[in-house]
This record gives sequence, structure tokens and C-alpha cells, in this order.
Amino acid sequence: MKIKTATLLFIMTLSLFGGLIVSATFNSLSNTYEIDSLWDGFQANHSHKARALNALYSEIGYGGMIHNFKNYLIRHKQENADAVKSSLGGAKAAISLYRSLNLNQLEIEALRAVEANLTAYENVLPVIATLIEKSQSVRSIDQQVKVNDAAALSGLRVLLEQSRLGHAGSTSRSEVVSQIRRALGFGGMIHQFKNAILRNDKDALDKASGALNQATAAIQKYLAFDLNSQELLAIRNIQNVISNYSAKIQNAKKLDLSSMTVGQIDKLVQVDDRPALLGFETLDKQIINFSEQAEENLSHKLNLVISAQNQVLYLTVFTIMLFIVGGSWLLRFQILKPILSLTTTMKDIVKGEHEGEITGVEKQDEIGDMARALEVFHENMYLLECTKAELYAANMSLEHRVKERTQALQNSEQRLKAILETAVDAIIIIDENGCIQSFNRAAEIMFGYTANEVLSNSVNLLMPESFKPYHNQHIQNYLVSGGNKAIGHVRELEAQRKNGERFPIHVSVSEVKSSQGISFTGIIRDISELKAFQQELQISKEAAVKANTAKSEFVSGMSHELRTPLNAIMGFTQLLECNSSEPLTDNQKEAVSEIKAAGEHLLSIINQILDLNKIEAGKMPINLKQVSPSQAIQESLALIVQKATEVDVELVDQVEYESLPDLLTDEVRFKQVLIN
Repeated sequence: MKIKTATLLFIMTLSLFGGLIVSATFNSLSNTYEIDSLWDGFQANHSHKARALNALYSEIGYGGMIHNFKNYLIRHKQENADAVKSSLGGAKAAISLYRSLNLNQLEIEALRAVEANLTAYENVLPVIATLIEKSQSVRSIDQQVKVNDAAALSGLRVLLEQSRLGHAGSTSRSEVVSQIRRALGFGGMIHQFKNAILRNDKDALDKASGALNQATAAIQKYLAFDLNSQELLAIRNIQNVISNYSAKIQNAKKLDLSSMTVGQIDKLVQVDDRPALLGFETLDKQIINFSEQAEENLSHKLNLVISAQNQVLYLTVFTIMLFIVGGSWLLRFQILKPILSLTTTMKDIVKGEHEGEITGVEKQDEIGDMARALEVFHENMYLLECTKAELYAANMSLEHRVKERTQALQNSEQRLKAILETAVDAIIIIDENGCIQSFNRAAEIMFGYTANEVLSNSVNLLMPESFKPYHNQHIQNYLVSGGNKAIGHVRELEAQRKNGERFPIHVSVSEVKSSQGISFTGIIRDISELKAFQQELQISKEAAVKANTAKSEFVSGMSHELRTPLNAIMGFTQLLECNSSEPLTDNQKEAVSEIKAAGEHLLSIINQILDLNKIEAGKMPINLKQVSPSQAIQESLALIVQKATEVDVELVDQVEYESLPDLLTDEVRFKQVLIN
């Protein structure tokens, strides 16, 4: 009990100090990981190339050079021209900063392309002023001063890729804001939106819509951060401006741009950019604040790690010293000395000297257990001779049992041979050299060889020529490495009959280890009929796909054919509503409004027909929003009242004066349910 108590106390003491060391080490590692994360974010925000590139995008993009340049073309305001010159200066400063860094040849060429593009814009500014003085039209001026941006856009993409090298896994606030700016700026939404106004280009409107989607996706990334109230307000302002642009783009798509002047179009689709620009300024300030906080956190965590490491060092030294002192005392006085005494007594017993006294039997600890075990050993020595005689008798009995087991094994081998010969599948056993050791009846039928023809021959005899050089190598590789994808799995291969005919098979191989070495058992099934069935199934599948494609093409064509007259109906309703020379009566306005609502509903259904492929793929999008059920019911009743009257059905609106709560649903599909 003394040893148990001392050992228990010693282990508890070591566990206590070990727990302190583990706790301190874990705390140090946790802070180290957090430092690593903070450092990654700090590097992403402080990459000189990334900062220079962000400054370049800010100067030439949304609210910068290209934005003011297009506004100068459209509105002829000198303040826009001055803003263009200012932004060009800022962009050239950003390029100079970028050139001062360590650049590769790709970056050098990209900067040249961007700088050449900025020079081209700078050169056409006085030309625009001259043409404005000559009172030329906006579209005429745009055609004369048009600048090709392709090389600059390609160069900016190269710079973006190079600035991300080494930071592929980090997505910081700064990077997300840069993504939003790129989507809205040079080559993005504002660029395409202004080009659409200047050049009557509705394809540019589609590109602008795509850029808005990219900006919205980037904003969602930013919202995933832990944001403060200022950031939330800035993001909300940017989202509102994006929503305004999205609405204006949709309105522009409905206009006949060719019949309007650039000024008229600009007034109809003009958006106030100031909230978004102020929002970007706020986000930039917040990012600077976060960078300063990151520096403070990094310094604090480093100090914590240094303190924790010092604690671990002191605890480790103290624990080692405690372990040495306590272990030495426990080992010498409580374990080694009693064990040496028992060892001497055991040697005497083995020599046949049984008169010696066994000490320590009275102790109630591990040494006492050993002494009592030695006492039992002493008694057993007297019984050894008797046990020898009994052992001889048992040995004779064992020999008899071995003979019986040998006979049973022979009988088992005969049964196994009978099973192999009656199996439906071909079963072939080969040794580690690839030589055939067993070839059952099913294998003879499948391959056309008799067992005597193939036994002791290489299994390559059953393979096509193209596969023979690799098989023996596969076996050797398996014997060396102990791994092969073929073992334990069903594989589809090609075999060859005696007459040279090649046919497909399924083969599964298992390994058998015995005292005679390693052998491999292959179970083979002819799948010729299965392959023929699969081929017929593939032909049927292709025919079904062709039929489905023809159906989709028919539905798509029919939907487009329906859209043409419907667009004409919608256009005439707009003309009737906007006819100031012959205004409609109240009844006529109500009728035209119902025609327009019905047309819009039918147009949405036709648009859904065009999404047939999405329906078949189970990916039809649902546009959820707050919908007034009372209004939806009124609009649905207006669409079916005429038909109900024709079949003498009375419609009763039981919720006409009820105040129903709004529903979160897809408005178009909700109306479809009501109408149907």
C-alpha cells in the first residue's frame, strides 16, 4: 500500500503540473493561430500592390475618370471635364506608385497598356471641347472621340491576378470593397450604362445588369463580416444606388432609344450617385480603422504568446526536476531493493536450493504480491515431475487428433474442388509468378481451353496482346508495395478465348496467404450480353434526349411567337395612357389598366415558359417578396370576371373590406394559383 500511495501521489503531482503545462501550451498555440490569422488579414489589407491597384480602380472607375468622362460627353459640363483631369492625375500617381514596386514583365506590359489608355482619354478632352463649341450632336462627338478600352481592361485583369499572388486564401474587407468598385467602375456597370445611353446599345444594358449582379454578390460577402452601424449605413446607401440603376436599366430596355436624343434618355435614366460615393468613402475610412485595430491586436497577442511561453518554460523545468527527484526515491527504496531480494531467492529456487526464506510475503503492496507469487512458484517446482508424465500422455493424444484433422482437411479439399467444378462463374487460381494453379470447368467452357492446356502456364494466355506486358508488372508491384486497386474490387476488363475472340468480362481478385506463399483467386463472369443490353439502352437514351430537345425548341419558339403580339398590346396600352391630346375617360383608364395588368401577367407566364429547361432541371427560381393578398385577389378577379360572366358564374369577393397581412411569396405564382 505504501508503493501504491506514493505512486498515486507522485502521479497526481505530475498530472497537476502537466495540466498546467498543457493549458499554457494550448493558450500559446491558440494565440499563435490567432496571430497567424491576424497577420494574413493584415498582409491582405497592406499589400502595396493591392493598395496601388485599388487606388487606380478608384481614380478611373465609378465616380472617377470614366464616370465623369461619359457625363462630360452627355451633359457638356465643364465641372465633369475638370473632374476627368483630376482623376487622370490621381490614376497616373497610382501607376507611378505601382512602378516603384518589384514588378515582373507581365505587370510592366499591363501598366503600359493602362497608361496608354489614360493618355488617349486625356488627348481627346480638348477635341470634345472643340466639337461642343461647333454644336455637334452628342452621338457624333462620341463616335469621333471613341477610345478602345480592350487593352487597358486586359492589363487591369493581369495586375489584379498578380496582386493576388500569395494571398489567394484571404478575403478581407479591402478586397471585397475593391470587388464592388470593379463591378461598378471602369469596364463595369457605369461604363456600360453610359455607353448604352450614348450609342443606343441595348447589349450594353445587359452587360451593365450583369455587372450590377456582381456588385450585389460582392456586397453580400461584405455583409458576412461583423459590421458596425456606419458600415451598415454605407452599404445600405450603395445598395439603394444599385437598385436605382437596376430600375433605370429596366426602364431603358423598354424605351425606343433610337427615337430619342441622348439628353432625353439621360434625363429619364439619371441616378444620383452621391450616396454611393459617400458610402465608399465611409467604407475606406472604416477599413483604415480596422487596419489600425489589427495592428494593436497583433501586438497584444504577441505579448501574450511571449508570456505564455515563459510560463511553459518555468513549469517544464520545475516538472522535470520534480520527476527526477521523486522518481529516483521511488525507484531505489520502494522498488529496486525489494526486487533484488526476491530475485536472489528465485535464483536459489531454480538451482534446487529450497531452504531459503521468501521475504516480503506479509506486505500488502506490489512487492508482497510478487513475493506470494514466488511462493506459489516454489510449490509448483515440486509438482513439475508429475506434470511431465501428464504432458507425455497429452502429447500422444494430440498426435491422434492431428491425424483426424488431416483427414478432415483432405475431405474439405475434395468438397472445395467439387464446388469449383460446379460453379457458374469461371474460377482461376494463380501463384505469385502469374502461373495458373487451378482452372475450373466453367473456365474451360468460357475460354475454350482444357485445364491440362493451361495449368502451369502464364495467365497471360487468356489476355489480349495489348494487356500482357503489364500484368506481370502489376503482380510484382503488389508483392513489393502490398497495395493494388484490383484486389477486393470488381473490374471490367477484356479477355481472349482460345480461338482469338475477345470478349468483355467482370473480374474480382482476392489474395490468399499460406505457408506455401501468396496466391490470387480470380472469379470471372462473361458480360457480353450485359454490354449488348447497355448499348441498346444508350441508343434509346439518345433518342429520348433528341425528342426532349425538340420539345424544348418547340416550346421556346412558341413562347417567342406569343411574346411578339403581346408586346404590341402592351405598347398600345402605354400609348393610350400617355396620349395627352385625347385623354381617356375614367372608365377607359380603368379598362386600359386591366388590359395592361392582364398583359403583364401573361408576359410573366410566357417568360416562365422560356425557363422550361430550369423547370425540368428542378432549378426554377422563386422571387420571394412582401405581397398584399387583397391587391393580388383584386387583380386576379379582374382577369377572370369576363370569363365568369360568359358562363353565368357569379364571383363573390369575401375579403374586399378585410385588412389582410402581407405574405412573403412569389407574386406571379401566387396570382397563378388564385386565377387557376
